[in-house]
Formats: sequence, structure tokens, C-alpha cells
Amino acid sequence: MFVDYTYYTDNFNGTLLTEGEFNKFGDLACIFITTSTMSRVTDSLINSYPAELIYRIKNCACSLAEYLKEQYDVRKNILSSMDSSQSTGIVRSKKAGAVSIDYDTSTTVSYYLNTKSQQDMINMIIRQYLAPVVIGTVYYNLLSKVIDSNHNNCGCCGVI
Repeated sequence: MFVDYTYYTDNFNGTLLTEGEFNKFGDLACIFITTSTMSRVTDSLINSYPAELIYRIKNCACSLAEYLKEQYDVRKNILSSMDSSQSTGIVRSKKAGAVSIDYDTSTTVSYYLNTKSQQDMINMIIRQYLAPVVIGTVYYNLLSKVIDSNHNNCGCCGVI
């Protein structure tokens, strides 16, 4: 994992995740980033980039970790609140006397259970932080789908 809890709390100023949660979801976030960058960002390669790009990569991992934890919590809530006699929904309100439970069956539930919507949001977060950028005189495009081991027009980096 190329970002740690200390970075999350001290540099990103994150407060939503405990250290254990960050370790779990931060690791998953780093895997998503490594996959999305076609292994241009890994534990062993991250320090080969300039500080500004490292900052973007680590902040991306932190933001993504928070999103993944949010998704986990919502899915857990939705799935645990679903009753076998109910179709889908999360509990919107409960009442103790004469037991009354009101389920929210809005499109929000469908969104949170839709893996394509979740993947679209993950991709948006990654693009937001790792969009192509020029640092100094070097162009970095970590999300390019072109792979060239000699870095000839690879989209990864190049002198302008």
C-alpha cells in the first residue's frame, strides 16, 4: 500500500476512517489505482514520480478509501435491513409501539446496489485526481491505455 494512515490523517486531514478501516479500504483503493494506471503506480514505482504527482496519487487513494467505506456501510445497511417478505429497501423509519417499519424503496437503493454505478464513481474519483498533468516540462498521463516499454509516445510521461 503506497499510502498509510498517518498520511490520511496528517496530510489528507481524513477523519472518517479508523486506522483498521483505512488499512482495509486504503489497500483496496491502492489496488484500484494500480489497475487503473496499468501498473504505472505501485509501491515500488510511486517514488519515481515528482512530489506533486505523488501528492495527487496519495490523495486519490485516501478519497477512494473513504468512498469504498461509504459504499460498504450503505450496502451492509441495505442488505441487513431487507426482510425476506420485503422486495428491496432500507429502513427509513421504525416505530416501537404496534411495530411499524417504513422502507425506502427509492432509486437511491438501486444506485447503491448497482455495481456499474459504483464503478463509474470509482473511475470518476480516479480521473479527478489522476487526470493528465504537466509538471515542470514533463507530461504525465497515468491513465493512458497505451503501453510502450521504451516510453515512446506511451502517454505515461514525456518531455514537452
